[in-house]
Amino acid sequence: MQRKIIIIDDQNLFATGLKSLLEEIDNVKVIKIIPDGSDIVFKLNSPTPDVLLLDLNLPVKNGIQILEEIRPVFPEMIIAILTMYSDENLAMMTKKLGANAYLNKDADLKELKHVIFEIDINDFYLGNGIKKVTQHESLIEDKFSHINQLTSREKEIIKLIAEGKSSSEVAEDLFISPATVQTHRRNIFNKLKVNKVSELIKYAYQNNII
Repeated sequence: MQRKIIIIDDQNLFATGLKSLLEEIDNVKVIKIIPDGSDIVFKLNSPTPDVLLLDLNLPVKNGIQILEEIRPVFPEMIIAILTMYSDENLAMMTKKLGANAYLNKDADLKELKHVIFEIDINDFYLGNGIKKVTQHESLIEDKFSHINQLTSREKEIIKLIAEGKSSSEVAEDLFISPATVQTHRRNIFNKLKVNKVSELIKYAYQNNII
């Protein structure tokens, strides 16, 4: 039975090379390549693939946001993350959001075939070379990895700071102590590598955190 595939990746050279590689496999047809996260449900509807190969670092919406959006709409579609981030913590995050596989972009053809033909909608396959990353390690220093290190509580605090609220006001809104707010603020500034509130707010707006 033929397996229909869509690739979501903004690196054209990689995506077109992957398409050519996949189409050399019997019973595989790559329907299209999508370069960003805009209007993603519409783009996946016509026609819907059996397997989606999804990058994480994308314009408009990142792969995590896309995964959150599409999994409830396409419950039977196999979604495989294909990324440069060899981070088991990110892999487990995507598993919780409904991904069926997490592969590094240097995965071999055997792994790709396994994901395309053998995994079930209830499976989660962790690719070779995915590593456990400790708190003190960072494999890749860029905006995507920084943003996805933020906890939901830290994102709440960023939104309140952007509204002009002081630490005591944030503490009151969230029913936590001012000292806890200050600890969160320090962690936020360290993760996003900003030094001032104005830089934090600018970063948050530019990267759709708020």
